[in-house]
Amino acid sequence: MSRALRGAMWVCIGVFSVIGSSTQADAQLCCPIKKSQTTTLEGTAAPALALTDLQGKEVSLADLKGKVVVLNFWKGGLLGAEGQIPQLNKLQARYGTEKVRVVGVAMDERAKTAAGNLMKEKGLDCEVLLGDKQVGEQCSLASLPATLIIDQEGVVAKQYDGRIAVEQVEEQVKALLLGGKEVETPGS
Repeated sequence: MSRALRGAMWVCIGVFSVIGSSTQADAQLCCPIKKSQTTTLEGTAAPALALTDLQGKEVSLADLKGKVVVLNFWKGGLLGAEGQIPQLNKLQARYGTEKVRVVGVAMDERAKTAAGNLMKEKGLDCEVLLGDKQVGEQCSLASLPATLIIDQEGVVAKQYDGRIAVEQVEEQVKALLLGGKEVETPGS
């Protein structure tokens, strides 16, 4: 195991030690996927992804140009990662699919199974596509979960490695829908 990968794992484990977690499963919240230093894609064209959905249909990121796209990458078994899908689904339901697309990318078989179960049990407005390690590298992801927010022109506006509050995602989406203008927050 490389020194950088070991260091990233110890950071994850250390964070949970500080907040009082004692289970080994809690260390699964973040999952390093790239051994070398990653660079952010912010300000660059989104990768040319063409991924398959749960029904076997190919979906191209280029087909979503003109919409704000939230790509949320996750792996089954990561604490909290699967829990973000219902929250992101609510975001998709709130905005509809005309101007915003929320897309979950299941990065392993467990995530694919969990997404399929969520679709059966609750129904999902957001789309779920299937990814793998190569997709993670193509998107310069340092760990899972991760989120890319892509503007209407197909440029990565924001990249988050690790779990993110859905409220932060929504603020970015609102800003992009307003043409990049500052978003008013309650009380300001």
